[in-house]
Amino acid sequence: MGVMSNLGEIEIDTVQVQESIVQNMSAEEKAKLSHLESVMNNIQTEFQSREFNNYTIKKAQAIYACAFYDAEKSDNDFISKLADCFENANDDYELLALLNSTFGTDISQDDFNNLVSIIKNTVIDIDFSSTDKNNLDLVKWAEYAYEINGDMFTARTVRCLQNRDLKVLKIHSAVM
Repeated sequence: MGVMSNLGEIEIDTVQVQESIVQNMSAEEKAKLSHLESVMNNIQTEFQSREFNNYTIKKAQAIYACAFYDAEKSDNDFISKLADCFENANDDYELLALLNSTFGTDISQDDFNNLVSIIKNTVIDIDFSSTDKNNLDLVKWAEYAYEINGDMFTARTVRCLQNRDLKVLKIHSAVM
């Protein structure tokens, strides 16, 4: 019991842990990690150039890692085609159909829904143009506002929430 009560005081240096893990990897493992990081960065760059939000970028990266790992090695236009699928889909059902037809895969609806569910529960989108918000999104928005405005919320921050974003939240809560 005493050990558990002290866990809140433990600070872990994640950078040092990551460096330690990488140091213990083989050259082949390091090359694979480097390649994966490169592809993830390329996906992010392509999707940002098309003005996709952070949530969509993370979703595309997760789909790549889970379903299309190394596909770019046999298709030089893979990332562009992946972005096209996201651009042309109106919802996740259309996205799955486009992914399967574009890349010749047979990802099941259940597998895709499970992946999308995990993404929705772990990626917090602070873009208020989407009406699907939860308490974690609001916390992230508050943290973002705090970082921008310093050590306290200013009247400007509150007005910003009331004038634009609160309307979106009210509409969303009325639907629920």
